[in-house]
Amino acid sequence: MSFFKNLLSVFKNVFGIGSSEKKKDNDKGDEKESIAKKFDYDEVITRRKRLITKHKIIRSIPNTGISGIIFSRHTEGAQYSQYQIVMIADSMLHYQNPDGGWGKDGHYRINFSEEEWTKIYENPSEAKYQRRESDFDNGCTWGHLQYLSHVYKATKEEIFSESARKALRFIVESQHENGSWENKNHRHITYNDDVMSGVLGTILDILNNKRGLYNFLQDLVSELKLEEVYMRGIQCVLDTQIETDGVKGVWAQQHDHKTLKPTWARSYEMPAYVSRESFGVIRLLRNHLKRYPKDLRVFASIDAALDFLRKVRLPDGRFARYYHLENLRPIFANRDGTITYDIDDLLPERRNGYGWIVECPPDIL
Repeated sequence: MSFFKNLLSVFKNVFGIGSSEKKKDNDKGDEKESIAKKFDYDEVITRRKRLITKHKIIRSIPNTGISGIIFSRHTEGAQYSQYQIVMIADSMLHYQNPDGGWGKDGHYRINFSEEEWTKIYENPSEAKYQRRESDFDNGCTWGHLQYLSHVYKATKEEIFSESARKALRFIVESQHENGSWENKNHRHITYNDDVMSGVLGTILDILNNKRGLYNFLQDLVSELKLEEVYMRGIQCVLDTQIETDGVKGVWAQQHDHKTLKPTWARSYEMPAYVSRESFGVIRLLRNHLKRYPKDLRVFASIDAALDFLRKVRLPDGRFARYYHLENLRPIFANRDGTITYDIDDLLPERRNGYGWIVECPPDIL
């Protein structure tokens, strides 16, 4: 059946946070305390036994934005029982934080003991497989919402819909006034790891509600003013498109919340035009036009981004990950933040440990 068909690609892009300024100031202990929650082992075992008994049909892996978190790349295309897919969804319930989001490092295919589950719930800092503070990086939270929505449509188990509804509320509450969402590790407007494009793409999918996947969320569309949330996000995307000498180009990996200008994240992730993350933004804006075909601002934004990419394309048809903000030359950086125009000047660890040269997806240009 096709209801699991789209879950594997959602898992690929899943984990990074839209948090309040208050969360910024929490120390590590406060963060661990804030994600602790009560645990009822008997309730979990009873639910799991019922799910195992009820859902045993063989299906393909659901294809969603967090598949990379759950399955190794070697399992792509493998067949899993519906029971296994449902058990993964059940494990997500354990790793969901009280605020409704998920952090990195969920371990969704491990059968834990009562002692370990108790630690994961009540004392996550003491657990071998910890829960972490909610994030949007690498598909976190928005990817979980997608996965649980597919599983709910297939099973009609209300516990999965309740979890997804809680996640949507968290996404809306985490939006900054400027329309953005951010990565937990670097408190900036974040395009890296598809944070902005992933969250906004998920909201757009909920608004479109193709094939009724998100029927169970439609009452929240009005309650949470989801279209307004989405439009604020799109406006932020347009406002952060980088401009040099009056000509707009593409986006940076991260932008400052106040100035909207490109800024640093990790020492080798510098303020620059970036190609890879901008591919995802262009795809988002094209999908936006399918719903809002008269949005001339977005047409102009896409045209400018494509013109820029054609201008900076490498002779072999690929792209540098980073381009200098002024002279548009490809740039690279070591962990100490030193920037070079020649990839061969990088230390071997950085030269071979990061995607400095990227392929352009065929649907972009």
